[in-house]
Amino acid sequence: MSMLLGISFTGSLTELAGGKPLLGQTATIAVIATAGPGFIASFVVAVKRYNEEKEEDNARLEEEERQDELARQRALQGPVPLEALKEKE
Repeated sequence: MSMLLGISFTGSLTELAGGKPLLGQTATIAVIATAGPGFIASFVVAVKRYNEEKEEDNARLEEEERQDELARQRALQGPVPLEALKEKE
């Protein structure tokens, strides 16, 4: 959405700067007036969503790494003796 609005905004500015817009001056100005703020708003929302998802992914990866490290430590400790399991019961 952001990209489409950005292209519309830039194209309309170019058309208007050229002197003779294809859609006419009024329609081109209307496109600029709506596409410009729409582009900025949708771009800001997209960046915020990206950052939120990145933080969630980082937290998930850190938890997975922590779990992997715990599993490695348990594996290095070797098997649990049978006597230790019987004592827990």
